Amino acid sequence: MTVRFLLFRGSWENEGNFYLLESEKNILLLATGKDYSLVGSQEQQVGRNYLKENRARIRAIIVVNTNWQNVGSLADISREIGPHVPIYTSHYSKIILSYLFPQLRSKIIVVEKNRELKVGDFALSFIPLNSYLLGNLGLAVHHSHSSFYFLEGFVFGSLLNNKTLFPANFWPEFQQFCTRKRKNTYLITSYWGLH
Repeated sequence: MTVRFLLFRGSWENEGNFYLLESEKNILLLATGKDYSLVGSQEQQVGRNYLKENRARIRAIIVVNTNWQNVGSLADISREIGPHVPIYTSHYSKIILSYLFPQLRSKIIVVEKNRELKVGDFALSFIPLNSYLLGNLGLAVHHSHSSFYFLEGFVFGSLLNNKTLFPANFWPEFQQFCTRKRKNTYLITSYWGLH
């Protein structure tokens, strides 16, 4: 049982991120950003066409934060793939998304920390991250022998310099979040050199 990570262009730093995880039976959208460059927009259109062709396999859209790089195409993609696909996010992100996209309010589901969520043949877990982005989440996706950790917008500088920005129990919870990994473990992030 294999899982594919598909990236449809979009600069990791300056433009929209649009990527997904796919198993034989299920698809998870991890970001629905929009790239405004000509080449990026064309490549992302290929991705959107792929989603339309495979809409019956799409199980969820995950919104780890409301940065425009991750949600720029959320309303359009939600409309294209149909009303049956839920959007999972944090409490604070739900408030922001409900304001930005009122037509999506009924599809948004708030995830719980330390509670695994089964979505198709994927198992998801979430942890609140210290961030410059309100409601930012770390995401772990487990499938068969593979684990994918998605960390974005994490303020790593404060890890070394100012632990007061974290709740007192952050480190033990973060370590527990990272220990549920499978045999093949991957990190998805926009941070260069992060190990």
